[in-house]
Amino acid sequence: MTSDWSFTQGGPEEDPSNEFEVGQQFGNKEEVMLAVKQYSIRRAVEYKIVENDHWRYNARCIQFGPGCNWSILISYRRKQERWEVRRYAGLHTCMQTSMEVRSS
Repeated sequence: MTSDWSFTQGGPEEDPSNEFEVGQQFGNKEEVMLAVKQYSIRRAVEYKIVENDHWRYNARCIQFGPGCNWSILISYRRKQERWEVRRYAGLHTCMQTSMEVRSS
């Protein structure tokens, strides 16, 4: 998997079922940050950055915990010289709650 699949390249990001995948790779950290940002915008959910350094980018839903389990950890792989999704707890469970509230 490469960043060709990413949300920054056009095409797959239009599919609402499109999610990150463990093993998905990005060419640089800017692609990582942009993909997470675009993902959250398209789904109208907010996230916070838990860890952001030279080797890791870790983000969680702002309702993380009982409200939502969404989180992602993307790490730099030195041997491959690429950023890779290492852990992903996908699908915002908080989205169902917010949609139910809006439709009431």
